[in-house]
Amino acid sequence: MRLIAVALFSISLAAPLAGQNSSQLNLVMPHGEGRLVVPSGPAWVPVSYKLEDSGSRVTFTFADHLHEVTMEASVFPNDDGSADACRDLTLTLLLASLHNQGTIKDERQGIRNVSGGVSIATESFLIATTGVNPGSQQNVYAFAAGPHICAELHLSKSGSTPATDPLFQNEIDRMHFDPEYNPTPQDFNTIATSFYDTMRDFRAAAVFYRRALETLPISPGTLNQRRALTDQLAMSYAIYGDVKNSYNVNEDAILLDPDYPYYYYNLACVDAELHNPLDAKRHLELAFARRGNALPGEPLPDPLNDTSIQKLQSNRIFWMWLKSFAAKNQ
Repeated sequence: MRLIAVALFSISLAAPLAGQNSSQLNLVMPHGEGRLVVPSGPAWVPVSYKLEDSGSRVTFTFADHLHEVTMEASVFPNDDGSADACRDLTLTLLLASLHNQGTIKDERQGIRNVSGGVSIATESFLIATTGVNPGSQQNVYAFAAGPHICAELHLSKSGSTPATDPLFQNEIDRMHFDPEYNPTPQDFNTIATSFYDTMRDFRAAAVFYRRALETLPISPGTLNQRRALTDQLAMSYAIYGDVKNSYNVNEDAILLDPDYPYYYYNLACVDAELHNPLDAKRHLELAFARRGNALPGEPLPDPLNDTSIQKLQSNRIFWMWLKSFAAKNQ
């Protein structure tokens, strides 16, 4: 099965670890309202992405290399509806551990308003270490809340000095949180593409590609977008080993859009992975009968060179047929 990413929309973080600056990103949960707009300036370069807490907490990490500052931005569910509760949920255990180790200094809490009149709860402290590698790390947290969502910014810098504090406070003041925002297919696709292309976290990518597909309206105008999203979702499932869901995604898509060849080609790849030559043959024939309907720039690949189809190379009858079939469809 091929490993590519289809460009669906105009905004993407397709390869953010290559070193370029990021554009504005709406950080959203897989389910529920709300967004945290990050990062807040062009100096922040994406570093890593995580989907944690059973797929409910999304964290993107950015770095300001000029000032050697790291920023983590997270959104996660919480039904308390208060910024204080979000802060306690995240920091209570961490701070207790740091206090027991005797490494925390200058702990401060606060409440203030930021952009849009959003009330945030803050926490700052210095982690000091002694011994072989003495040093310090300044940490500043900010939390905002909606009825069912928490948003968190965490800024940190090793060897921090008083001159660093204005930089931290400026970023906190510019925190942009919208608890009533309704995430769009674009939001889900952008996050999915980040997981797929950069982290190779196909399980997380599948979560967001599915949400993008579920929220994209079904209409003639979105046909190509639905095809591309389905393709990406099916490949994400297949690559991390969930062949059942990969199969189901393509079969469901065929019910709505029976003319797109890649649905059948992807089914043939799963058939081959499951060592089912008869169904692989049938689906390849259905795919190539429709190859004129492939997306622009996305012709069907040569099945002889497909690593999934090659799983059936030991089946002499199938492979002889495939050689003849591929020659006829060059």
